[in-house]
Amino acid sequence: MSNPKLVGKILNDVHKVVFYASEYPEKDIKELAGGFSNMSPIDFNGACWRAQDEGYLTIDKQSGEVKVLKTPEKWEFGEGVDHLISLTPYILTKLAEVEADPEENFYANYTNGYTGYDVVIAVRYMMKQGIMASYEVKDTTTMEDGSEVTDTYLFYTLPENVKHRWGEQQFKDQEKLEK
Repeated sequence: MSNPKLVGKILNDVHKVVFYASEYPEKDIKELAGGFSNMSPIDFNGACWRAQDEGYLTIDKQSGEVKVLKTPEKWEFGEGVDHLISLTPYILTKLAEVEADPEENFYANYTNGYTGYDVVIAVRYMMKQGIMASYEVKDTTTMEDGSEVTDTYLFYTLPENVKHRWGEQQFKDQEKLEK
């Protein structure tokens, strides 16, 4: 029996699994599979086995440890990820025109309807390629008992706009923000 041709969906799935594994090297195969919970088991297993056959990964059968051996010269993730990679900079440009940066949960709402792992892969890829940037804002609240609670918010923006930190505008008390 021969391997399926490494084109189309199997190629995209292999690249997604290899990219995800390279971004989360601490995850074992069970944890890796959890990140692909919306992918059918036949596609996930096929992608993992094919990635091994192509020399991209090794997966230890006893421990479940996943090691990335190499990555493709050119990533081919498929239509959903490619669309997010091309559309997100446009959206960030339009938001920059009104001096706004989407917070992580806002971006998640924007990408509602896309498979979760496609969104994660697209965001991580854009960050690595310098297409998109992020920054954190920490908002500290003093509770009635005097204790302090710090909430951390992640904002996305274009690399050239990260210094503006437009996401901070949504917080009422600017003085208590940690930058």
